[in-house]
Amino acid sequence: EALAYALTPNPNPNPNPNPNPNPNPEPDQALAYHFRMLDLHKTGRLTVFEVNYFFRPVIERLHEMKYYETEQEMPSREREKEREKQKLLEDVVDEIFDMVKPKERNAITLKDLVDCKVGETVVGILTDVFAFLQYDQREQLMHSAEE
Repeated sequence: EALAYALTPNPNPNPNPNPNPNPNPEPDQALAYHFRMLDLHKTGRLTVFEVNYFFRPVIERLHEMKYYETEQEMPSREREKEREKQKLLEDVVDEIFDMVKPKERNAITLKDLVDCKVGETVVGILTDVFAFLQYDQREQLMHSAEE
């Protein structure tokens, strides 16, 4: 009986088990999905708190990779490293809010993220160290592409 079932042709000619006929969601759908994940307090807004919360691990990973560190490594440099991390965090938070230009000064809504046309970049910066590096090095990448 199991063998007969296995040999029976599939009545559904679509090999994609996903009921969505479009396997690639629209950018707005993808942004909405990520926004729900980033919206920790389920308020429909990303505040400075959420941006800090999600970008802090990206900074930690950058420092693990020694991306933003100088050659010298001394215990006395720990405080300076923490200041560098805090400065980078503040700069990126400000830059994200400048990129999005939310209607409400200190909160980003899904509509703000979609309307700004760089929502995918913002989500990448907050969740992926390599997306942040790509964004951070965009000018160098543009210059090397011109050469």
